[in-house]
Amino acid sequence: MKISEKTISKLFPTFAFLFPALVFFTACGGGGEEKPSLNYGGTFNVKISAPVEALDPNKINYTSDLFASLLVYEGLVRTGNDFDSIEPQLAEKWDKFNDGKKFIFHLRKNVKFHADPCFTKEYERNLSANDVLFTFERIADHNSPGINFSLFSDMIIGMRQFHEGETETIEGIKIIDSLTVEFNLSKPYVTFLKLLASPSAYILSETAVEYYGDEFGKHAIGTGPFKLSFWNPTEELFFIKNDDYWRRDKLGARLPFLDAVSFKILPTPDFRMTDFLKGECDFITLTRNDYQTAVKTVYSSKYRVQKTRRNFNVRFYGFSFDKNTRLAKDKNLRKAVAYSFDRKEIFNSPDFPFLPCQTLAPPPLLENEKVEWYSYDLTRGISIAEKINTGGEKYTIFSSVAAPSVKELEKGMKEIGLNVETAIHPKRYYREIIKSRPDIFRVSMRPSFPDPTEFYSLFYSKSGKFTNLFNYSNPDFDKAYELSLVEQDKSKRQKLFLRLEKILRDDVAALYISVEGEMYNFISSRVENFSVRNAYPDFSVIRLKK
Repeated sequence: MKISEKTISKLFPTFAFLFPALVFFTACGGGGEEKPSLNYGGTFNVKISAPVEALDPNKINYTSDLFASLLVYEGLVRTGNDFDSIEPQLAEKWDKFNDGKKFIFHLRKNVKFHADPCFTKEYERNLSANDVLFTFERIADHNSPGINFSLFSDMIIGMRQFHEGETETIEGIKIIDSLTVEFNLSKPYVTFLKLLASPSAYILSETAVEYYGDEFGKHAIGTGPFKLSFWNPTEELFFIKNDDYWRRDKLGARLPFLDAVSFKILPTPDFRMTDFLKGECDFITLTRNDYQTAVKTVYSSKYRVQKTRRNFNVRFYGFSFDKNTRLAKDKNLRKAVAYSFDRKEIFNSPDFPFLPCQTLAPPPLLENEKVEWYSYDLTRGISIAEKINTGGEKYTIFSSVAAPSVKELEKGMKEIGLNVETAIHPKRYYREIIKSRPDIFRVSMRPSFPDPTEFYSLFYSKSGKFTNLFNYSNPDFDKAYELSLVEQDKSKRQKLFLRLEKILRDDVAALYISVEGEMYNFISSRVENFSVRNAYPDFSVIRLKK
């Protein structure tokens, strides 16, 4: 049976739900057994829904940025196939001392940064302990710290003091020799290794960064399997094979197999399935309903399917707590808004690929048995709002797209008597939030490392402005959050996370929307060895059939 483009577009009309901050896949889990092959060459084609805005690890803030950065950069460690495990990467091993307050990392030999004119001498390309120290000094830079500096600042001894100009070096990081570096922590932080696996801790070349200065992000020099070759911010990114890549597969074959990876930015998601079947992209992700339609209408010889595990992306609305408005100052008014927000209407469409969100940290990261978010109760919302004099204040809802939740939130707020308007800002969205401080704004959050603490860092008062967008501050929340960073007992950590949830609920610090539900990866039949790590494809091991 041959399916025309027109027919396909009718069969799959619902792809417009995808949000600009997200790429088109939410894959987890590798494929089944495949016949070993040593096929080299070819270009793997990916289509994404939003431009890549930053390839400098100090500035990576969006899912599309993170996705692209995985081809270029590497950290000392990486997240394992099990989201709760950590594996060696640039460090071939590490030693742990003093109950987790001291780590010594042993770097791999003969790892090279990408070939580039910035290296005037060949030895400058070799990864060394000095590059590790430089990377963390750059994260803590006084004038332009890394976007997640706050996650490291009190963890590594002396990092905050270095940032504030009190010291010339970071006391807690010591170079033992050219391939050995020591980290000393103020406390035995449970999340230290996980944080080292995040984009914030990708190891950079001091030579390359100093050569390109503020333009470094446009050159993106790392140790990863691919090198940035071409970047048109609104149309395409093209990555070519790093011929000097250090990794080999289980059979000893040099990686990567692919010659190149192409990222193209789609102006509209409506014809993704058409593009996939025409061979213009090599994998897509479908909702459950679209998956069921596809398997009934398209020959399976064109693809194979992977069901994804539960993913970690959540969406919610936050408030600007630094504004001098009744909405920012009065949790009862925020509670009235929460009761007026009819989330059920958002999920009425069978094609909506998300589930109602009850907690900020999603399953399976949180054992949630006691916390329920606010249920829709317009009568109760009106009753609360009628007792509050807002003085006619006008409130603005910010979003990067005209999502269904925007309409429902605006409708509910008007029904309880509030003066509200909506503003859509598709470009530089989060920077615009920081600049203009809207009253309520929509947030899409996918963690860079899979641990509840990254979600809760969004509301930690000591997090930077790029993390705590809300300027939320609660001493009880801060105390419980800080305890969760060092608590070694898993059951006790879970109790601390539930405590954090109850504080957020009592303060109505956010309006939860959704968490990702069941999704399916469709992978082109020409692709071999498609595997996924921490929800992203591992392009270093993917092969294309001849």
